[in-house]
Amino acid sequence: MINFIIKRRFLILAVALIISLPPAFLIPHSKSDPDLRNYVPDNLVSRANTSEIEKEFGTQDMVLLLFESDDILSNSVLPMIEEIVIAVQDIDGIARTVSPFSIKNIYSADGFMMVEPSIPSSNIDDIEREILRGKLRDNELIIGNAVSSDLRTIALTALLEADADEDYVLNKIDSVLDSGKPGIKIYRGGLPYIRKGISEDVTRDGLRLIPMGLLVMLTLLWLFFRKWTGMILPFIMVILAIIPSMGLVVLLGWKVSILSLLVPVMLIAIANNYGIHIVSRFEQEPGRSPTERVKSVIHSLRMPVLFTGI
Repeated sequence: MINFIIKRRFLILAVALIISLPPAFLIPHSKSDPDLRNYVPDNLVSRANTSEIEKEFGTQDMVLLLFESDDILSNSVLPMIEEIVIAVQDIDGIARTVSPFSIKNIYSADGFMMVEPSIPSSNIDDIEREILRGKLRDNELIIGNAVSSDLRTIALTALLEADADEDYVLNKIDSVLDSGKPGIKIYRGGLPYIRKGISEDVTRDGLRLIPMGLLVMLTLLWLFFRKWTGMILPFIMVILAIIPSMGLVVLLGWKVSILSLLVPVMLIAIANNYGIHIVSRFEQEPGRSPTERVKSVIHSLRMPVLFTGI
């Protein structure tokens, strides 16, 4: 076997490259899995209950937007918030919105039940503004829910349609919010934004962690071996481990999750170990021909490397 490996070394290398390198073209087509429910076991009681509720009432994800200012009822702030609420309502894919402009204020006046929007309009004078402050503070349906008790924050909840294009809706909302609203701090939340953040984080972290891990590996290999062969050979082993593994993920139709993103980083450490052992053992046999040294390395390490790999 050892003589066969040495004699057919170029053929073995060619086969390894043919098997390992084509999956590299699949890696750019990999997709991330941002759905948090997929990280929870199917038999978990809360997930099972949620699934039953969604079967009965359908699935509607919501986007939560918070608008914070020193005075949300001021003439310069309230009209901008109302403008945003109207713009979000008109986005295709938004089923409905809930805000102080739509939540009703129910009260009694002169023996009659009065029903009106909690904030009827943003165009109000100073007297109407003070009256509105009192009404909001007395409205238990809205205070602490859609309006903070200190009247510094307003909440807008937007429910997405079941078949809505989530990326399209979020991009449209972002374009509305990013158009410039001086004096207002805007916070975005809800599962759609969480999923968007996870997708962006997985892509960004993958592009950072893997090159950083390879750079650290190459630096340490150079410090220990002080030879290019001590760097290149383990590096090739790591690359030939990472590329097929990540390509296989795409080929099997799997998605890259927050957890599986650790696989290539772990492979840098695991596959690097084999290269370090082999190169180190090769360097420990000076005074012999390269062929004899290779035979000795294969003979002594083939079984340990095979079983640790398995």
